[in-house]
Amino acid sequence: MSRLSLCLSCLVALFATGCERAPLPEFAVSEEVEAISDEGIRERVVEILAENCGTATNVKMLGASVDEGHLERGRQVYMARCVQCHGVTGDGNGEAAPYLHPRPRDYRRGAFKFKSTNYDAKPLREDLISTVRRGIVGTSMPTFDLLPESDIEAVVDYVLALTHRGELELELSIVAMDYDDAEEFNEAISENDSELVETSIENVLLPWRDSKDEIVRPLTLMPEFSEETVTMGREAFLTKGCAKCHGTDGRGKTQDNVGTDLWGNFANAADLTSGMLHGGQRPIDVYRRIYAGIYGSPMPSFATALADEPETIWHLAHFVLDTANRRRESLPEPPKRGEAAASDSVDDTANVASDEEGVNEEVDAESYGDASDDTEAASTTDEAPQASDEAATQNEVATGDGDDDAADTQPDSSGQLSDTDADEADGANTTAKDAAGSATAPTGDASSSGDAASDGDGDGNEDGGK
Repeated sequence: MSRLSLCLSCLVALFATGCERAPLPEFAVSEEVEAISDEGIRERVVEILAENCGTATNVKMLGASVDEGHLERGRQVYMARCVQCHGVTGDGNGEAAPYLHPRPRDYRRGAFKFKSTNYDAKPLREDLISTVRRGIVGTSMPTFDLLPESDIEAVVDYVLALTHRGELELELSIVAMDYDDAEEFNEAISENDSELVETSIENVLLPWRDSKDEIVRPLTLMPEFSEETVTMGREAFLTKGCAKCHGTDGRGKTQDNVGTDLWGNFANAADLTSGMLHGGQRPIDVYRRIYAGIYGSPMPSFATALADEPETIWHLAHFVLDTANRRRESLPEPPKRGEAAASDSVDDTANVASDEEGVNEEVDAESYGDASDDTEAASTTDEAPQASDEAATQNEVATGDGDDDAADTQPDSSGQLSDTDADEADGANTTAKDAAGSATAPTGDASSSGDAASDGDGDGNEDGGK
């Protein structure tokens, strides 16, 4: 074929296929809205969503005033780095999703597994920032720690906007079920001056505002990590119900370890010996997984079961951290309680596993507790705290509760912290550093992020989404 013929063929192909732009992204309609029988009601629900939450090209933060440039930057980051898995709507149905296990997170229910709050409470904005920055080891969710902090915050706020939109969509679909046709639905909205819509919006935002009061704070001070605490944790693991799903060896290979998560996916108990603890590798992270459970997965909360022996939660956390590193270090099983230790292998494991996010490292600007709480923690040394604010704050300092988790400051309805709150958190750090003390404990391989409980999706691999 001559060069002229080749050029003509290319021109014909160009004119045949065209060079028009790709279509603009659009939000998909949820299954709940699709189930509404009346087409007019469905269309009205979509209109209300657009009015309050914007469109796929111009998203709004529900119930809050957020800088448009900030959200637009979040959209750009999301479309470049997140949409392939999580989808335009945030429903976890991106192009890559069918090939991933576990599946990417569906944001629309407002349910997130790895957080610092109680079982069914909403996460803090800082919890989501931590997950984006750290990633979830053992899943397809990578770390984005090389992104500028401003981009991470922007994309998290964009994810929150998608989340609130999905929650409002569900609320409106439930309300719409009470009406037979669009005329009746619109009449009800008009007669109540949009009260139905405003109530639905409040139902979405209230749990997010209340999440700051749901932070899980340890009930007791963490004991020093030792062979004895690991051994007591092993006994509790075998007698408190943990081994039923995770197995006596912690590898999760039992007949009872298969369940279903909130999103309808198979959820196997985690292989704790893999070293891939998905919700955070610090002792405080593992403590929270045990105390509060993992929302959306079969992993329950042990807050009630261990209410009379709160120190056992720390023992379990120590055992899980030791188990997570023992297999990779080819160390022998820990001795049963009362048996003499054959070596200092547990202490060696603690040294190997410890990293710069160690239990008693300095607390940064996102540490829990305001300045007054930290001052009390620094001065309270003789009391035996249980659930008081002073003990909780002192314990968080002792357990390194600072690098990835949120300040006990008050976010607005979008989850953002005010400059004043951030300054107060900064002021708390200086006192917190003095209160940290000298106790140490392992925090595991710095490349692993952790979760002590059910992997929620199978194969020892926890959640695949933010």
